[in-house]
Order: sequence, then structure tokens, then C-alpha cells
Amino acid sequence: MHVHTFSSFKITSSNPSLLFADGMKAKHLYLDLCNATQQYHNWISARNCCHPRQRDYAMAQADLASQAALKAHKAFSDFCKEKGIIRVEPNLSRR
Repeated sequence: MHVHTFSSFKITSSNPSLLFADGMKAKHLYLDLCNATQQYHNWISARNCCHPRQRDYAMAQADLASQAALKAHKAFSDFCKEKGIIRVEPNLSRR
């Protein structure tokens, strides 16, 4: 395993010479997945807190957000498999 650092992210890969462009794409796909998942959780929370007339709208938005999160997960997962990327995580030791 090899650890690469790309723009404050650590990427663990089986590829010793992971390209910078691939590292940056993995980072952006990871962030897309995080954002889509957060949107889903936001709409689920809104559904539980909002006025009964607004619940149907919140449920529909949660469903759309769920589909977006699944699509983002597939894109991230497929890309990581293709490039031999094992883990993508923020590099919390950098400021």
C-alpha cells in the first residue's frame, strides 16, 4: 500500500505512481459523496420536523437526495476500483 497526499487529502492506493489527476478526481468524487449524503440527512431531518403539509415535499426531496447519494457512491466506488484506490480521507494533520 502506498499513501499519497493530494490537496490536504490522504489517498491510500495499491498503485505506487498514482497520477495527480486521478488523486484529485478521487478527492472530488469523495466530496460529492459526502455532500449528497449530507443533503439526504438534511431532508430526512426536515421531514421529521416540518409542518404536515410540507412532509410530502420533504419526503420527495429525501428520495431524490437518496438517489443522488447512491449515484455518487457508485461513481466513487467504481473509480476507486479502477485506479486501485483503497482509501480516501481528509489529512487532518495539515492546516
